[in-house]
Amino acid sequence: MHARPTSRTANRRGSMVPALAFALVVVGSAMALVFERLWQDAARIELRTAAEAAALAAAQRLCSDDTLREDIDWRAYCDAARQSAAQLAAANLVGGAPLELDAADDGDIRLGLELDNILGQRVFVESRHEPRIVRVQAWHGRGRNNAAGLLSRHLSGAGRLQTVAVEATAANHIAGVRPLEGLNVPALPIALHAGNLATGLVGWTGLIERRLGPDACGVDPHGRPLEGVSDGIPEMLAISAPYQADEKEQLAATLHAIDVGAGLSGDILAAQCRLGWSLHDLESSGGELRCDGPEQTFASTPKLPAALRAELSAAIGQPRICWLFDAAIPGRRSDECQLTCRRLVAIRILGVQELPDGMLAVRLQPAVVITKTAIVAPGPDDRLANPYVSKVYLSR
Repeated sequence: MHARPTSRTANRRGSMVPALAFALVVVGSAMALVFERLWQDAARIELRTAAEAAALAAAQRLCSDDTLREDIDWRAYCDAARQSAAQLAAANLVGGAPLELDAADDGDIRLGLELDNILGQRVFVESRHEPRIVRVQAWHGRGRNNAAGLLSRHLSGAGRLQTVAVEATAANHIAGVRPLEGLNVPALPIALHAGNLATGLVGWTGLIERRLGPDACGVDPHGRPLEGVSDGIPEMLAISAPYQADEKEQLAATLHAIDVGAGLSGDILAAQCRLGWSLHDLESSGGELRCDGPEQTFASTPKLPAALRAELSAAIGQPRICWLFDAAIPGRRSDECQLTCRRLVAIRILGVQELPDGMLAVRLQPAVVITKTAIVAPGPDDRLANPYVSKVYLSR
């Protein structure tokens, strides 16, 4: 015969069932809390990433050729920048759902400037005129359809609102350019005459900045020239010297090829025209070119090599940085000059025309270039405000 279990043994087994059930609940709750925290952290990262992308999109939209038009509608332009941010935000998922940003004037995307207050402190001021800073406040409400959240929302905080504030700056106080490893300065190895209205030589200052130049050509969204289309941006014609030019004719040229440190050979200039300025090109100048200090002096030639002329034709439609020169004097060789340069600008070549004896006429208009190779001035120096070159980055 088998002995029957005593009542004490039966009671012990019966008491273990609720204990095991309770332990399972505790373990399950702990796991739910862990998964919930991981879910929250992932959503927070996604929220910040989406907000940063939206802020950068708006800041880049604030740096376009449209800002060079005389009749720009800044209100509509700011609206377009906010819409760019909202559209990019909606393309990013946060917690499995698109991030929605309010693109209204008083919504989640604020545009403005940094100005000095009465205490001399830099403060953000909203502005619809030439804004340079984008602030995005992104919100993400936690839904209740998350399995972990259903179990633990009261313990872990599920259901509360997540927020993130980011800021992007489109800086245009530019102190120079510095190529990076694997990233060249998007520049052309040329210099244009700044002009001197006192002597009657009309160059960039008169034709572009005083808008005395013609406006007979625009560009499509891909940068291709559109003849006979006025786009509100003035143009100028820069002309090199003929191969048989004497000293006077060379000094009268308004277009020079310049030596930024690697020489004036046709192959080197052609490569710089294709690829921009590299670390190797600027090695002799410390790896950078600055416009916030003493004037720069470059060796140049107004007699453009054939290889460079061909590459300038291939660069039609591309926005590129170049130098302006204030004065030219004879150089060490008969076909060279010394240029005095102070300013960096950006241009878009609209057309190139070959003239007799190696002369080249380049038709161009100003453009806006956004580049990580721009050196931002440490302080708000109005002398360095550059409407043509900007650097967009996250500033908060």
